[in-house]
Amino acid sequence: MIYDQALTIVLDKGGSEERITTNFKYTVKDMLSESSWKYLKTSDYDSFDSVCTETMVGFWQNKTDNKLSCVTGRQIHKDNHIVLDAEKSTE
Repeated sequence: MIYDQALTIVLDKGGSEERITTNFKYTVKDMLSESSWKYLKTSDYDSFDSVCTETMVGFWQNKTDNKLSCVTGRQIHKDNHIVLDAEKSTE
């Protein structure tokens, strides 16, 4: 995961590598008028809402035969039982 901006997943399937790369979805905040959109810059973070449970259109690349496909993603289940390495008990 790259901050709250993008997601890259690499799958190694016995010598056949596949890579998924996509940006997380973001929307312009409701408070901004459509006429002001043309003045927005990528550094205007306060003008956007991140939607980290969905992605924009990205790509799926098969590195073995160089095939590309479009891909989108969305979270369908939140697992509250995931334990990060830093949180694991040392007992």
